[in-house]
Amino acid sequence: MRTINSPGVQITEKDLSLRSETTVGTSVVVPGFAPQGPVGEPLFITTASELEAIYGTPTTPAEKYFHFSCREVLNSPANLTTVRLPYGESVGSEYSDAYSGLFYPVVTETDPNTGAITEFTVRAPKYTSLSELEYKQLLEGDFNWTDLSVAVTETAEVDLANNSIVAGFFILNDLQTVINEVSEGYYVGLADNFASSSSSPNFNSVTKIHTIDNNWLSGYNQIAETRLDFALSASQEDSLKGITSVSEALEKVGFVGFEDELYQDHLSLGVFKIRRSTTDATLLTLAASERYLGSMDSTRKEIAPSGGMLKNSFLEDGVNNNSPTIKMYVNPVISKFAWSDNSLKPTVKIRMADGAKALFPVGVYVPDTRNTNATKIIGDVPRKLDKVLRLLESTENTTVDVIVDAGLSNIFGVTGWYLQNSYDDEYYVDSISDVLRYWRAVANTFINFAENTRKDCFAIIDPPRSIFVSGKDSKVIDNPTKNFTSNIYNYLKEVTSYETNYAAVYGNWVKIPDLFTGRLMWAPFSAFAAAVFARSDAAANFWAAPAGLNRGTFNVVDIAFNPNQKQRDRLYEIAVNPVVYFSNDGYVIMGQKTLQTKPTAFDRINVRRLFLSLERSVQKTLRYFVFEPNTDFTRNRAKNVIIPVFEFAKNTEGLYDYLIVADERNNTAETVDRNEMIIDIYIKPVRTAEFILVNFIATRTGQDFQELI
Repeated sequence: MRTINSPGVQITEKDLSLRSETTVGTSVVVPGFAPQGPVGEPLFITTASELEAIYGTPTTPAEKYFHFSCREVLNSPANLTTVRLPYGESVGSEYSDAYSGLFYPVVTETDPNTGAITEFTVRAPKYTSLSELEYKQLLEGDFNWTDLSVAVTETAEVDLANNSIVAGFFILNDLQTVINEVSEGYYVGLADNFASSSSSPNFNSVTKIHTIDNNWLSGYNQIAETRLDFALSASQEDSLKGITSVSEALEKVGFVGFEDELYQDHLSLGVFKIRRSTTDATLLTLAASERYLGSMDSTRKEIAPSGGMLKNSFLEDGVNNNSPTIKMYVNPVISKFAWSDNSLKPTVKIRMADGAKALFPVGVYVPDTRNTNATKIIGDVPRKLDKVLRLLESTENTTVDVIVDAGLSNIFGVTGWYLQNSYDDEYYVDSISDVLRYWRAVANTFINFAENTRKDCFAIIDPPRSIFVSGKDSKVIDNPTKNFTSNIYNYLKEVTSYETNYAAVYGNWVKIPDLFTGRLMWAPFSAFAAAVFARSDAAANFWAAPAGLNRGTFNVVDIAFNPNQKQRDRLYEIAVNPVVYFSNDGYVIMGQKTLQTKPTAFDRINVRRLFLSLERSVQKTLRYFVFEPNTDFTRNRAKNVIIPVFEFAKNTEGLYDYLIVADERNNTAETVDRNEMIIDIYIKPVRTAEFILVNFIATRTGQDFQELI
């Protein structure tokens, strides 16, 4: 488009060099219990010494399952992400069965001549504890906001018994996190666009941290800055020296240009997790954060600095569609207010009052969490797992290829059925079918995470230990009163009663050295399978079968059950992948089935992971075409950008062939009118040779072979 009005030369650059994004490395997530370390916080671990420094020395079987699962992944080319579950009854020390919220009052400033509102000012919020019933009442909108004639208020009031909310907006603790006795927990901060302007060169949107204790009804307590190992605010000079602060993180969210008047109806919102430092337990450190930028106008649309079409920028939508920890709701008096005079530039601004320039606690106050962690109570593993995995739900911010059970399903199976507070791996299990009832709750959580939540990763589930090992160290198959069909096969058949191609089960437990006691212990196999995945991926690709003598070997002291050929046949029929020992070749995985019983290409792990890899690469690449003109040129560009992904898979034995269709055949006029662009990709996945049939044929001496072939 020409922008000069007199004769001359205008130079315009256009970047059409977009490349397809490909997955590098195998990312494995291991959840579990540990004696110390951050809870519910995904951490990237690179060495065994780092693992032990952060999570401590394991002392219980549950902690050892986690620790040695992590070690096995670290012994492979995989990228390890860990996440620690909290100890304690129910959801544990880091979460609560109750809810809480921050209710922000908002006042107005008006033009003295016309009386028109020129500014909304956000005051310090009121903290309120909420019951589950009250929380649902707020989610369902079963209350009345501030009277429209009143519009705004100096103080927030919450009277849900009378269905009344007096506030400009509120933020809910959706994850049910807690604030503990040393002020660890999640905090919320806000910044307006004036804080980023040239008139405000320093970063000072947050100057304090307020927390709560048992007397939260009396108000907030301020955390002394001497307890922090991070800065809340910083001068421009300090920032240039490399000092980062919470204020700078809030003010620099989004994009360059946030300070422009065009965004004076916007707020930057941050959710910050604060916990004790792993290097100095007397200090609090900034562990994780979420940041969102958006308008308080529900009808507001904006053009991104990179161009493109208008898109919605309502802050409430941005938070509620993306945050794993909080929900936000804005009073319609504000969200439906006439913020502009029918132009993109708002005529009314929103500002943070000095008293609101702080971090405020969003969690429920729970004391004595340190004592709770010391109890080693296992609690409700499925609910704990569901909460800690919330921070890994976003496919845009995190990469997960494989998530492993690491024995959690077995732990809850035993403690759930036998009503034990702590897990003892030597406990004698006399009712495996009852254990499986609780085992399924954890297995369901893993499968749901892989198949329905992320939809881009693969889960490896551990069968209960008691199917293979009884008590301290007795192999079930060695018991003369027990047999393969009744005591192993039948129970494994219950284990594989799923219909999913996003998960797999391996029919064994393994014996490994306990490095902390010098003895041997039985460990769940899922992490060993994940390590085999990673080695296979590094040697071949995601679409190579992680099994067999070339890519399916691993090192352990022993396996709980070494199936013969007939037993392997029966296991494979029910989608249990056999794990065997060959005297000359060692320990080997001899199967690669998913839990899908329907006979399609997706009943094999290599095909499922082929599609996951291709889908991830295509999704990451095509997001750059969102809001582009829906034309033949754009469709051809999109097609040409992703072709190298499929060519690479074809040339490396992942595909026999493929076809990409993105033209008028599948993009009709009706499709274009719905603002949709359809790309159909047909794939012929490579199948593995799992059953090699060799026929030896004896012939007479004078036989002409050409007559036989």
